Amino acid sequence: MAIRVKVGDVTVEADSESDLLTVLKAVGLSAATTAGKATNGSRPAAPPNGAPQGKDKLANFPDKLRSEAQRSVFGALLAHPDGLRDAQLRDAAGLKTNTELAGVMAALSKHAKALGVPRDRVLRKSVTGRPPHRSYHYKLTPGLRQAIADRGGAESQE
Repeated sequence: MAIRVKVGDVTVEADSESDLLTVLKAVGLSAATTAGKATNGSRPAAPPNGAPQGKDKLANFPDKLRSEAQRSVFGALLAHPDGLRDAQLRDAAGLKTNTELAGVMAALSKHAKALGVPRDRVLRKSVTGRPPHRSYHYKLTPGLRQAIADRGGAESQE
């Protein structure tokens, strides 16, 4: 199976990882430029120069939340460092059902994915209890909180 790596607007394809590294080296790129490893297309390539990386991606996470529901859920979680249970989060965000909350949480996860950040570096979800008394607990990761604080997000300190 061929290995493909997209670097900017160019896709490099090779039969093996060593062939791929040889081609990348020949054109002046390194394995670090391609997010550390050659892949079979399942991992996104490194962002173009100037694109946010690492903590910058995390710090920019709240900047382009698309809906008011996403912003209100994110704001409620940001205001509660220990996180919130699903019922508390629904109340804080003005949502009526866990289905609505699940939709917002899925949208936040997709937003993280679009930034190239794994969901588990943004949100934590744990289950407590057993049916019919099961509830979910949501929390922002310490890394995300720190990245926002380092960026100077005074609003995140409230």
